[in-house]
Amino acid sequence: MLRVGKLALFVMGLVASGSAQTSEIHGAQLVLQVSTELEIRVIEPPRWEKGCLVLAIARSNLTSTPLWLPDSGLYIDMPVTKLTNKKGPGNGTTWINVFGITDLIGYEATPLAAGATRLDQLCLPATAAVVNRDKKTRRQLKVAGKLQIEALFFLSEQDYMNNRNQREKMFKMSEAERKGIMVLYPERNLLEIDVPCQEQESYCACEAPPLLLPGERWIVPDVYEFHPDWNERGKRINDKLNRRSAKCASKEPRAEILPRSTLCQAVCNRTHMSACRQEQ
Repeated sequence: MLRVGKLALFVMGLVASGSAQTSEIHGAQLVLQVSTELEIRVIEPPRWEKGCLVLAIARSNLTSTPLWLPDSGLYIDMPVTKLTNKKGPGNGTTWINVFGITDLIGYEATPLAAGATRLDQLCLPATAAVVNRDKKTRRQLKVAGKLQIEALFFLSEQDYMNNRNQREKMFKMSEAERKGIMVLYPERNLLEIDVPCQEQESYCACEAPPLLLPGERWIVPDVYEFHPDWNERGKRINDKLNRRSAKCASKEPRAEILPRSTLCQAVCNRTHMSACRQEQ
């Protein structure tokens, strides 16, 4: 029997290229509520090791019956400060994926027995790339600030099979045909964690969400990784931002904020730091 609370209209597009069906399920967070039948825990303090962020994640079944975990059912997103050149409302927050979304299509799920726990040790990259197709740039955003871990699951094998059958049928449909279809999405639970500072990284830079410049977006598949000129232009932008960015006078916050640019103000506001000054 379909769970009415998890039925939703299929109205969102796929990420960037339109080919990643895993992003369709992940994107359903816009219409899903958080469920607690599956517990998420980080069982060791996150740490940087050899250029990657090591996370040990435990997913535990708190029910008396098996839960079904999609093979592509663990996602990690990072909030970024989205800068805008337009008049009106100021900067906002958006999310980019640092783990989980792929252009590969997968329908499989495995059962997690009642009371059982699944352990996953992940190695997340130190950066996530964003692209501006108009300016032909590919820029690396440092993984910093916070991360949101999302775990998807089905309450029964029947729910899993219903979802799988729907997705297989929808894969053969056009985007217009998919609109308005009532889809049985997975349940989900969320966990937010702080990202530790990377080695020799200032406290302010570590706490601040990365900045997403106008026109930039995260895409999949990242075909622009193999465009040296795009990457070089992105590196020059980062070098310029680093020269202009705010620095914290110390790890101890003080009473006064002295923002001298839009960039400094964004960093100070997002980190609630009061010891920021613009690099001379």
